[in-house]
Amino acid sequence: MAEAVIRLAAHRDIPWMVEVFRRAYEVEEDFSCMAASFDVNLEVQPDGCFLALSCGRVVGIACYVTYDGLAWVGLVGVVPELQRRGIGTRLMRRVLDKLREAGVTTIRLDASEAGYGLYKRLGFIDEYKTITYDIGDARLPTNVEGVEVSHDIPKYVMELDKAVFGTDRLRVIKAWVKRSAKILTVKNKGYCMLWNTKLGPLIAKDPDTALMLLVKARELGATSIIVPDANPQAMKLMNEIGGKITITCTRMRLGSKHAEDIKKIFGILNYAKG
Repeated sequence: MAEAVIRLAAHRDIPWMVEVFRRAYEVEEDFSCMAASFDVNLEVQPDGCFLALSCGRVVGIACYVTYDGLAWVGLVGVVPELQRRGIGTRLMRRVLDKLREAGVTTIRLDASEAGYGLYKRLGFIDEYKTITYDIGDARLPTNVEGVEVSHDIPKYVMELDKAVFGTDRLRVIKAWVKRSAKILTVKNKGYCMLWNTKLGPLIAKDPDTALMLLVKARELGATSIIVPDANPQAMKLMNEIGGKITITCTRMRLGSKHAEDIKKIFGILNYAKG
């Protein structure tokens, strides 16, 4: 096999990117849902996705999004028949070189079991686990009151998200809202975003507020949420409602530690963007 060619991705490449991701992770998710994640990535970070091509065919992908001095890497994959041939390493090195040139001091990602070894070899260290829960059949109360639903992002939500996440990611949240994501809020206490059936982020000042948001989100069709196990209250809540674990990843870091208020993070945005 000739050495793969690495180039930047464009919106026209999204169908190929979805196909690579599907094959790399053996997922059957709806095309439009998967395409949206790449579309958001390319909207908020036009230079943020790389492709590996072999004989003119897209065989690997790797993306990133920057938030000031922080970067998030995700949507990394190589087609099964060409894995363990150095393509993933080359893609990641290209991403890391790009981020270092940009002056990024902290790079984070959520590693699958298959990708964990690669990231370790590149110098990433473990932080905590991020666990996907199926909440479709969770034991939740009904008729919750006090949760507002809209497509607007109130100022206090912007401020809360920045304070808890540790930096401004408003442009990413706005990109999902533009694609009909709903913003659920309990005024001055917490918020979550619901897109399609995916819930996240969910940020709350206390478990009761988190539960209120969960109840309303499930009423509106939420079936999954990704929870950091570094927040004991979030893990306790998942256990109490009977959430079912479907995926476990390892949150990893390269560079300096990023300041976040983990005790208020009951659900992350997603694996690709933090």
